[in-house]
Amino acid sequence: MNRITEIELGGSVYPLNFSTRAACLFDERYDGIEKAVPSLFVADIKKLLPELWWMLSVLIDQGAEYRRIIDRVENTPRLTEAELSVVIGYQDASDVKIKMLEVMTKGAAQTIETESDPKNAGATQGE
Repeated sequence: MNRITEIELGGSVYPLNFSTRAACLFDERYDGIEKAVPSLFVADIKKLLPELWWMLSVLIDQGAEYRRIIDRVENTPRLTEAELSVVIGYQDASDVKIKMLEVMTKGAAQTIETESDPKNAGATQGE
């Protein structure tokens, strides 16, 4: 299952991955994963941007690790929080949040497969 979402920043493409490691880091920082997402919607820009940079740096790092381990791609580019503070413009924040929420949803989603029961194959509703 591919859990990677890509984001373009400054003309380069970076993989994002909401791995179990990322989930643990988010849980540790926010005292619960469920508290991470609301921190992306605070009105105070001085509080929003550092959280955005931190979260995105974790997701990029985990995307690079996924590519190294699964796809055997070495030297996938990464960006630090400080580099992200330079690369991301204020006007980019909304698009960045959308990509982050996309990968977090993808990483947290469970795939449920069902099999039909041969005993009920001939039955119809109302019988």
